[in-house]
Amino acid sequence: LLEMKHYDDVTRSCDALLAHEKKSAWLYELRGLARAGLENFPGAIDDLTQAIAIQPDRALLYARRGGLYLVSDAPKLARPDFEEATRIDALDGDALVGRGAARVRLGEHREAVADAEKAITLADPTAQRLYQAARIYARAAAVARAEVRKKGHDTVILVDKYQDRGTG
Repeated sequence: LLEMKHYDDVTRSCDALLAHEKKSAWLYELRGLARAGLENFPGAIDDLTQAIAIQPDRALLYARRGGLYLVSDAPKLARPDFEEATRIDALDGDALVGRGAARVRLGEHREAVADAEKAITLADPTAQRLYQAARIYARAAAVARAEVRKKGHDTVILVDKYQDRGTG
């Protein structure tokens, strides 16, 4: 049902099972994905928080919740989730690009670029990861460009480097 984008049906099914069954990280995660599909991001975040409480050692749960925080324009909340996901699994490319996306939105362009590079060199460089890394580079160039007046020539070089890497 989730793959067919029948999000309301998935949500109702999960609600019924959670009402009558033992609480399950899998059910909370599934309902969270359905709620995200319905663009109910606060509900999806709540469900992933419940899933994490039950199964705190799954990097994917933290990365998914971090992604929802990013979609909700809350990079300060997203960053700790991505950091926890990378602590659990240092080679989680999705968590690395997620943390990079949060960092660049917080103005930390050097750290963001380091995460993007690590994500595409250590993990399988999927098309999605390459796209996310390019976005990080583009945003990093914009952030660095804003620093040019304060920090001078070295930052100009960084802007060029980020733009070249993001398009190359």
